[in-house]
Amino acid sequence: MPVGVLNHIDAKLHPEVTIEVLREIGVIRKSTQYVKFYASGKVSIAHKVKGIPATSGAKAEIESAGGQYIESE
Repeated sequence: MPVGVLNHIDAKLHPEVTIEVLREIGVIRKSTQYVKFYASGKVSIAHKVKGIPATSGAKAEIESAGGQYIESE
């Protein structure tokens, strides 16, 4: 999943982006079990991404926008 999709998620409504949030807002199907962010697009909104695998480029993009990447709980 391109990391640029984070720009379409309201950070006030969803301060922490998890796979459950992606299902809830309809970015992925409810039956989807695995998602991985990759560096495609720019992130302009600071998000805390938690428990979703990501490439090193995607992690850098999240952090450069002022966000935080957390591997897992």
